[in-house]
Formats: sequence, C-alpha cells, structure tokens
Amino acid sequence: MSLKKAVVVVSLGLIVAGGWVILRGKTNFLEQQIVKNIIKMPVQSGSRQDNLLMAKVDFSGRGMNSALKSQADDYLQGNPEAPIHMVIYTSMTCGHCAKYHNEVYPKIKKNYIDTGKISYIMRDMPLDSMSLGMAMVYRCNLEQSQHQMLVDAFMKTQDKWIRSKEPLEEIKKIARMAGMTGEAVEACTKNEDVYKKIMKMRKIASEDLRIEGTPVIFINGEEVKNYFLSTIIKALKEAQKQTQPKAANS
Repeated sequence: MSLKKAVVVVSLGLIVAGGWVILRGKTNFLEQQIVKNIIKMPVQSGSRQDNLLMAKVDFSGRGMNSALKSQADDYLQGNPEAPIHMVIYTSMTCGHCAKYHNEVYPKIKKNYIDTGKISYIMRDMPLDSMSLGMAMVYRCNLEQSQHQMLVDAFMKTQDKWIRSKEPLEEIKKIARMAGMTGEAVEACTKNEDVYKKIMKMRKIASEDLRIEGTPVIFINGEEVKNYFLSTIIKALKEAQKQTQPKAANS
C-alpha cells in the first residue's frame, strides 16, 4: 500500500494513513485490532528487508548509525559500559523471533549479558496489528523485571495465543504472571503515549535502518547475517577482537 493511501475502516473507528495505524477515541487494540486482526500495518515503501536498566548509553565514536545508539526508552540488559553493543529488532508474531528468543537468547544472556561482556537491547518492529498491541502491553510503564517476564512468557507461549480463538484472554492470563489485571491490560492497549513510542521506534527502524523483516540483529552497528547462535557468536568474537586494546610496540 502506498504511504499516501488512506483506508478508513468505519467498523473499528481506525484510520490507516501512510502506513500508520491511528487510534480514534477509546479503541481497544487487542479486542478490535488484535482479536479481529483485520488491519495489517504495511512496511513502508523503499525498505530493505536479569539485569535490566532503563538507561541512555553514549556509544558515540563507535562509528555506528545513530539510530542504533541507546535511547532513553530502551530497556538495556547487561553492562551499559561494555564495548560491545547488541541490538535486536523483533516482532511478537514472528516465528523466527520466538525461535531466537527461546533457543538462542538464553545462551547469549548466560555467556555475554549476565557476565557483563555486552550491552543488549531488544526493540520492537511490529509487522502487524497483533504484535503492535502486545508490545503496548509489555511496554506499558512496567517495572523492568515485569517487562522481561512478559516478553519471555509471550515468546514461550506464542504457538498457544497466536492460534487461539480468544487471544485477548490468553494474553490476559499470561499478563497476570507479571501482576497485571485484565483491566490493566486493556488500559495499556488504549495508552496513546506507549503507542506513539512504539510507532516512533518502528519508523526509525524502517526509515533509518531500512528494516522490513524480523528478527534483525546488529552488533556494534554491523548487521548480523542471521539469528543462528554460531553466526552471532562469531560476530561477537570479532567485535571483541576489534575492541581489545592493541598491544604497545616493544
């Protein structure tokens, strides 16, 4: 769909304009967009395919795209002062993202994040309305531990809620583990501030980094070819070599 094309969906009270879904009134994302899943957010034209900290880290001078530097709204895991900076863009409805998170991420966390060798940031690149709504739930002003708990739980149970006839109820059940009530979940899906932050994140990913698919991983500004553990470990080791101080000439 062209960025200039507007589609008005009266039944939902929503407008999709220029590839952006705009909230109207008190529209409930999970009930009306996710459960019915009528509107898909198109990729913008021209695009190319636990230690949590809310922190802004200065990676200036590392030669990376400014869009990959830590932002004020990022949930940062690991060592904010580490010389290696890993960023992953993900989508909750992406099967490959769930495979990465459930099988590869735990090993990265154990050997690199928890040991302080890297800083690690997960960002949202919602590719459809359902993944957008779920991101709104776990980015809804939660404590850092709650945020990570929900991300882990959503990824581990993706096969269940994505096939459910009542995904909203499944999401509410999972959210209870993080101490959220059903009412809190619905309130999060109506939070326009959270919505705008996620859409800004998506816009930067699409326009500045030319991302259209997920997962996409960057290590010190360099895109990793795929999400396989062996590929990521190889990239991390290469980054370690590049960031090690050179020995003085004898």
